Amino acid sequence: MKMRKVHPGKLAVLVFAVFAVLVPTPAGSNLPFSWKNPNYTGGGFKNILVLAMNGQASSRADFEDRMVARLTKPGVQATPSYSLLPRPKATPINMDDLRWQVQQNKFDAIIVSRIVKVDKSVKYV
Repeated sequence: MKMRKVHPGKLAVLVFAVFAVLVPTPAGSNLPFSWKNPNYTGGGFKNILVLAMNGQASSRADFEDRMVARLTKPGVQATPSYSLLPRPKATPINMDDLRWQVQQNKFDAIIVSRIVKVDKSVKYV
C-alpha cells in the first residue's frame, strides 16, 4: 500500500494555520514569521495526527492534548500520537508503526512539532 503524499501547498496552509491558532501572542505583538501559499486551492483537513517529537512523555502528551483541543471542531478530528504510538521517555518513533497508523486511520494531515523549551514558572504579584 502506497502512502499518499501531501501537496506542499496544502502542508504550508496547515503549518500557517497551526501557528496562527496555537502560538499565543501578547496584545500588540505579531508572529515572527508566517506564510500562506497564494496558489493553494484545496479544502481543509478532516483527520489530523498531532505528533510531538521530543521531550518527556508527560510534556509531549500535554502538548499534544492542547493541540488536539484547539484543532478539534465539527467536521475536524485530531488525534494525539501517544494514543496510537506509545513512546516512554524519549524513545524514537518506529517509522513502520507510524506509516501503518497513518494508513489505517486515514490521516490526511500530520502536525509534527519539536519541543524546544518548556518554561514552567509562576509569578506572584
